[in-house]
Amino acid sequence: MGTPLTNVAAFIIPTIFGAFMAIVLMRFLMQYVRASFANPFGQFILSASNPVILPLRKIIPSIGTLDTASLLIAFVTHSAFIVVLAFFTRQNINVSQIILWSAVGVCTMMLTIFMGVIIMSVISSWLPDFRHQPIMRTIEQLAAPILSPFRKLIPDMGGIDLSPMLAFLLMQCITVFLRSLPVLNRTFILGF
Repeated sequence: MGTPLTNVAAFIIPTIFGAFMAIVLMRFLMQYVRASFANPFGQFILSASNPVILPLRKIIPSIGTLDTASLLIAFVTHSAFIVVLAFFTRQNINVSQIILWSAVGVCTMMLTIFMGVIIMSVISSWLPDFRHQPIMRTIEQLAAPILSPFRKLIPDMGGIDLSPMLAFLLMQCITVFLRSLPVLNRTFILGF
């Protein structure tokens, strides 16, 4: 148990850095799948990330549909999170730990976003009125590349789509694997 300041920092720091990293990664993923930004959610993602991403794009161009500037910002955001948290918790870390933990942190945050997208996609399939909301088009566009390989593997089961369960199970297995790596300190990884 730490000091009151350390406890507050341990709550606020991951929340702020994690929220910004999620916004930047959502932008990366939406651009990768060519999802529409022409809805309130897409406009929020753009307006929240433009001040940081647009200047960096002048230096680091996209590679095809990969928005390298967004990915770099996510990595740098996670690295900054590690440095700030290490300062508040008075832990010594080295550059190789920051690089490794940041790479794993970006991956786990993407997995967390994908799992959330799958859950929202499944729930919206049960609620027909909700399915027509503008954000659901974006959710479906984000879920399609994840679920389509599983839909090819699993035959139609009388109108019940089991591909979200299989995709979610695989992503959960990857997350468990990453969590069990002995070189990681879970305190310093967002998305765990």
